[in-house]
Amino acid sequence: MPLTIPHPSWVAAATDGPLEPEAGPIVARFDLRDTTGESIRTAGRPADIPLLDGHRVVVLDSPSFRRTWNIGRTYPTMRPSVTLDRVLPEEEARMWSSRVTPAP
Repeated sequence: MPLTIPHPSWVAAATDGPLEPEAGPIVARFDLRDTTGESIRTAGRPADIPLLDGHRVVVLDSPSFRRTWNIGRTYPTMRPSVTLDRVLPEEEARMWSSRVTPAP
């Protein structure tokens, strides 16, 4: 999947900036899938993601269609964050990748 860097105003709208990005509607960059290739609902909960060996694995897939939205975050007083705990060694990444079913 090619890397596409989001517009800075989209990132600001998703974190602590103005809710409506100056660059216009936010465009989805990926679909969320589980290890069986099924779509993960963005309105769902983490518990909806099936476990694989005790882990909830989220696979980023190319977007299946173009979708946009105008507002950066639903809860303006909550600041989202993502933390990268570690980069998987090549062998471990291969092992996990071998257990993921491609999207239908």
